[in-house]
Amino acid sequence: MLRITTSIIFVLFINVAHSVEWNWYEGMTVKSVRAQGLRDVISFITNEPIRNPGNCPNTDHYAIESSLAISKEMLSNLLSASMAGKSIGVNIHSTECSFGRPKVLDVQINT
Repeated sequence: MLRITTSIIFVLFINVAHSVEWNWYEGMTVKSVRAQGLRDVISFITNEPIRNPGNCPNTDHYAIESSLAISKEMLSNLLSASMAGKSIGVNIHSTECSFGRPKVLDVQINT
């Protein structure tokens, strides 16, 4: 019985921990993209109002930390979507900011 209870608590904890980070937004169009070497961050702006689930103090653009394992792929998606005129979907962290701006965890090109 203890093993089952422990397993249930673990599964519930994992689901709660994951849901804290997940804020998916669709239908955004890329307006500009820049790679900032001094801050080691990729930033971008969309034509839509900035989504800010983490209540970050600066909302002039979104931030992708270059230290993320898939930051180059996210940059590629942003540039590809911009060039192809496609919209994107993004996952924005619900509690963390990056350089005071909404922290992006995933970028998807919508087809």
